[in-house]
Amino acid sequence: MTVREAMIQAQVELGEDREEAERLARRSEAILPDDSLPGEAPVEPGCERALIEQLKEVFRGADADPQSAQAYISAKLATQAKLN
Repeated sequence: MTVREAMIQAQVELGEDREEAERLARRSEAILPDDSLPGEAPVEPGCERALIEQLKEVFRGADADPQSAQAYISAKLATQAKLN
C-alpha cells in the first residue's frame, strides 16, 4: 500500500465516495509539487491500519476547522512559490 492509497482508503472509511476520493488525490498531486507529497511512498508493512486511522483524524480535524486547513494549504503553496 502507498501513502496515496492509504489517504484514499481513509476518506472512503469516512464516507467519501471512492471516485471522489481518487479525484481529490489527483487534484492534490496536480496542485502541489511531487517532492512535497509522499503519495507513492510505500507504507511500512503492518502499519497500514495505523496510518489510515491517523489520516482519518487529520481529515476530521480539517473538516472541523476548514479555515485552519485552508491557511495551512495557502502557506504551503506560498512556500513552494518562493522556491520556484
